Amino acid sequence: MKFPWRCVLVVAALMAGSLLVAACEEEEQSTPLEALLKAATLQADDFPSGVTLDEEFFVTTAEAAEVDPIDPEDALKKFNEWGHLLTYQRFYLEEVEPEAGVVPTSMTGFSVGVQIYRDADGAQASMAMSRERTRDPQLAARMWPSFLQPSISPLSLADIGDESFAIQVTGTSRYELAEVETLAVMIREDRLLGSVQRVVLASEVDIPDRSRIEELETLADKLHERMEAALKEQPQAGEG
Repeated sequence: MKFPWRCVLVVAALMAGSLLVAACEEEEQSTPLEALLKAATLQADDFPSGVTLDEEFFVTTAEAAEVDPIDPEDALKKFNEWGHLLTYQRFYLEEVEPEAGVVPTSMTGFSVGVQIYRDADGAQASMAMSRERTRDPQLAARMWPSFLQPSISPLSLADIGDESFAIQVTGTSRYELAEVETLAVMIREDRLLGSVQRVVLASEVDIPDRSRIEELETLADKLHERMEAALKEQPQAGEG
């Protein structure tokens, strides 16, 4: 049973102001910008045992703006104004050993996205928009269209990088008719924005599970470490 990434795991891109788009074909040899983003994201060995890479792709500025859930035309204008250069997305899936004749009652997936801007001011402005969108309950249904009556609440986590924020989104999956919980963190490190989400799709989700939040915190710290290291390795990639 394949995890319904394109129906449920939209939060990473939504936090960045865009919906999930179709994967782009990658060239055999990465550009310096692509190499930086690949180095800045979480790798398979950063996750618990049994979690494997499901898919990965780049998203251009035009593609991100085109599917913005609020205002695509305004999003394109803002992305260009802020100097958005490229986004890199990865999805990881926790493998579950199937039992004969038994339908899995839960699935867990992770979504990781890293965006790069021409400078820190642009990344800061983009993050401010993402933060404001998650605070507006009137936008919830538009930002999470795969959820029935989504509920968004802030998570209290330690600050990471130059700035960060975390949220919890709960609701019922419109496509699977199962309960969904998404725990998400967004981090800014200079001109990089990174986000990591832990998504549980289950017949019933035990919401107050601290272990899931602690796991998210560990992944967020590791993502920040990789973002910081990637910028030090290629500090001028993509600068205008």
